[in-house]
Amino acid sequence: MYEEAKTANLIQTSAYTTPVKCNVKINQKPHEAIIDSGASISMIAYQLVQDLGFKIEQASLSLIIPATGTPSRPLGIIRDLSIEIDSICIPITIKVVSATSYLLLLGNDWSKKVEASYNWKNRCYSFKWKNKKHTIPTSYESNQPLPSQPTVTDPAELDTYEQEYLVPQEAYAFTTTQEPDTISTSDDDANPWIIHQPRHRKYASSNPCIYGVDL
Repeated sequence: MYEEAKTANLIQTSAYTTPVKCNVKINQKPHEAIIDSGASISMIAYQLVQDLGFKIEQASLSLIIPATGTPSRPLGIIRDLSIEIDSICIPITIKVVSATSYLLLLGNDWSKKVEASYNWKNRCYSFKWKNKKHTIPTSYESNQPLPSQPTVTDPAELDTYEQEYLVPQEAYAFTTTQEPDTISTSDDDANPWIIHQPRHRKYASSNPCIYGVDL
C-alpha cells in the first residue's frame, strides 16, 4: 500500500467542473469572467481596476459574507462599468475587492439584469439585452493531475486512515448585506468601516462541522 501511495503522482484525474467562465471585454481589453450564481453581487479585483486605469467612485456599505472564511468589506464601488459581451456593452454597478484568485465575477445582480439562463448540456450562456437574445459559449471543465504527494505518507498510518489525494479546485460563493437606500445617522453608521461580525452558535450534532449562524 505504501508503494502504491508513493506512485500516486502517475494517476491522472478525469475532467472536473470549475466555475462557469466566459470571455468579455472591458475598455476594449479581453478578460475572463466568472459567472457565479452563488454570488449575490458582481465584483472586480482591485488589481484589474488599477490595470485599466479606473478609479473607485465611492465607498461601499456592503459586507461580503463568504461560504467559508471571514466576512470582508469591499474597497468601494464603480458605477456603470461597461462590460462588453458578444459585441454589446452592458453597464453594471460593481464592487471592488482585493481578490487575487479571480479578476471579474458576475453575480446574480448581473444575471437578473440580463435575464440570463444557462444550458449545461451545450455549455451555452444566454441573455437578453434591449429585447434581443444573445448566446455565447462558456467553459466549466478542466483536467488536473493529482498532486505528487498523498495526504498520509507514514507507512504506519496508511493502514489506519483511508488515503486521500487532494485536487485544487476553484469555488466562489458569496452573499452580501443589503446597502440601505439612505444612510443612517447612528454612531455605527457614521464610520462606514465598522464590520459587524456574525455570531456563531454550534448546534448539537454528531457532525462537528455543522454550525449555525445568527445574523
